Amino acid sequence: MAYCIMDNHLHLVVRGELEDITTALKKVNIRYAMKLNKEKERVGHVFQDRYKSEIIHNEMHLLHVIRYIHNNPVKAKIVRSPEDYQWSSFGSYAGKDSEIIEGKVKQEILEIAGGLDSFLYFHREKDYTEFMDTPEEVENNREEHAQTIIKDYLNDNGIVELGPGKSSSKHMDKIVKLLLKSTSLSHRKVAKMLEIDNNRVHSISRSISKE
Repeated sequence: MAYCIMDNHLHLVVRGELEDITTALKKVNIRYAMKLNKEKERVGHVFQDRYKSEIIHNEMHLLHVIRYIHNNPVKAKIVRSPEDYQWSSFGSYAGKDSEIIEGKVKQEILEIAGGLDSFLYFHREKDYTEFMDTPEEVENNREEHAQTIIKDYLNDNGIVELGPGKSSSKHMDKIVKLLLKSTSLSHRKVAKMLEIDNNRVHSISRSISKE
C-alpha cells in the first residue's frame, strides 16, 4: 500500500494475514541475501537486524503511517518534498504512472484521505510522530521538533534572541518546559541545544512533576 526505499533500510505498508506477511518477508530477506552474496562473492548476514513491524489499527493511523513513510527522505534532508524522491510510492499516489501500487488500492487510500488534493495537503503538514524509526531518525526527528518549538516561541513573543536578564531567564525556563513536555529529548540534549547548565534543566523537570 506504500513503500519508501532509503539508503540503508526500507519502509513498507502491506495488508494481509500476519503469518503470510511474516513468511513472505523471510523469503524476501533470504533470497535477497543469497543474490547479493553471490554477486559480491561474500558470505554471511546482509541485514543487521530482524525486520520490525507495527499493526495499523484504523484508517487515520494508516494515513499517518503512509505520510511518515513518504516524508522519510524529506526528514533525512535528501529531498525538499516527497514528490522529488524517486524511490517511494508517493509519485504513484500523486498521479505518476506506477505498476507497483495497484489502482484499486491507490483509489482506496485517496478516498480515505478525502481525495487527491486532501492527500497532498496532508503530506505537507508537519508531523513529529515516531513510528519505527532508526535511532538516527528518532534523534533527528526530535531535534527538528525541538527547533520548531523554540522558533515558534521566540516568534510568538517577539524575541530575537535570549540574552542576560530576568526576562530572558523566564522565557528560557518556559522554553525548557515546552521541550520537556512536548519532546522526548534527554535533559542533556535540551541543555546542549539551549546552551544552558544541565542542572537547570533537571530543576525545571522536577518543578513540572510537582505541577
